[in-house]
This record gives sequence, C-alpha cells and structure tokens, in this order.
Amino acid sequence: MCNIFEMRGGNLFPDSNRQRIWHFARGINHIRFSDGTHTYSFEGPLAAKETLIQKIPDVPLPDMFINATSRSKIQVHRSDAKTIYFTICDGIKNPAYTFVHQKENTWKVIPKIKKKAKKKRS
Repeated sequence: MCNIFEMRGGNLFPDSNRQRIWHFARGINHIRFSDGTHTYSFEGPLAAKETLIQKIPDVPLPDMFINATSRSKIQVHRSDAKTIYFTICDGIKNPAYTFVHQKENTWKVIPKIKKKAKKKRS
C-alpha cells in the first residue's frame, strides 16, 4: 500500500464521494485541475491506455490556465488523497479517467474503456 505522505510538494485531493464540477487545463505536457480553492498539477499525457504521470508543483490558482492548449470542466465522481475519478466534459467523447497514486510523485492514469453500443437488428 502506498503512503500518501510520500507525495511531496503539492495539495492532496479532498475526500469526496459526492459529484462536483472542477476546472481542467491541458498543456503540451501538463495537466491541471482546480476545485476552485486549490490546484493540482501533473506532467505527462492523458492516453487511451494506462500510463504513468508525475505530480509536479502546483501552480497558484490565478495561473491555472497559463500555457493551456485546451480547457474545460470536469465532473469529479469521487476523490481522496490517493485517487481521483473524473470525466472531462468536452461535449464530444467525454472521456473518463482514474488517477491512482503509485509512489512518491508517480501516478497511474487509468482511462475508462467505453463499451461499444450493440447494433439493432432490422
């Protein structure tokens, strides 16, 4: 089991089992979240397969969208200090991801695989 106190330099995700709307910014090689009070910053891509990303120092709230190539809202379904499960509200694909703390500043990104709709028989 990972020790959350190994995570250095940054805010811990809040404990919540209630859905909330946060802000999201994506840059060339960074991802940032904001719950309106704190920011949470990571380095690495959001991919269609499991990947690892690094927690980086959080930016001040006014700098949340600096160097962002895209921004949107996210629906956070649940979070705690070691995980966050969210859906990006992009209006097209609405991808969902889970971030899980692995060790120190390393996090695993797990994309939710959407099931293909069955075709109706005519």
